[in-house]
Formats: sequence, C-alpha cells, structure tokens
Amino acid sequence: MLSLSRSVLLAGLLSFVAPVLLLSLANLGLAFVSQIPACLPLCLWLSQQLAVFLTVFGSGDPWRGALVISLTCALVGSLFESYAFFYQRTSPYRTPHHD
Repeated sequence: MLSLSRSVLLAGLLSFVAPVLLLSLANLGLAFVSQIPACLPLCLWLSQQLAVFLTVFGSGDPWRGALVISLTCALVGSLFESYAFFYQRTSPYRTPHHD
C-alpha cells in the first residue's frame, strides 16, 4: 500500500507542477519576445488572451485560474496513476512476478 500512496503522490505532484511550469514558461517567453519592438503588439495581445483564459477558470482571478487548472491536472494524474496501478495488479495478461 505504501508503493501506491507514494506513486499516487508523485504523480499528483508532477501533474500539478507541469501546468504551472507550462503557464510560467509561456508568460516568461512572451515577456522575453516582447523586448523585440516589432513583436510587442503581438506579445501584448497573446499575454492578454492568456490572462483572459485563466480568468475564466479562476472566477475573475488569473492566479486562481492557474491554480484551478493545476489542481485539476493533479487530480486527473492521481486518478490515472491509481487506475494504472490497480489494473497492473489485476490484469489477466500480467506476467507472474518471481521473487
């Protein structure tokens, strides 16, 4: 049971961190590219659209939207990991484990 809880916690943590990193890198990339004067209007528009997208999920707050998306991904990742864990244990196609 310890391997299940450790596996589910690790999957949940990685599934939480992935969208946070993706959103942070997207915002950071837009900030860097906006330093090029020709790209500034496009980067400002994309940054505004990203904020609007996050605001929809956060009930008016982009930070809360990022948190909601990350927590949802963590929940889905944990559920998928527990499904895979139990399927691997109960699968009729499983090869016998000889210790």
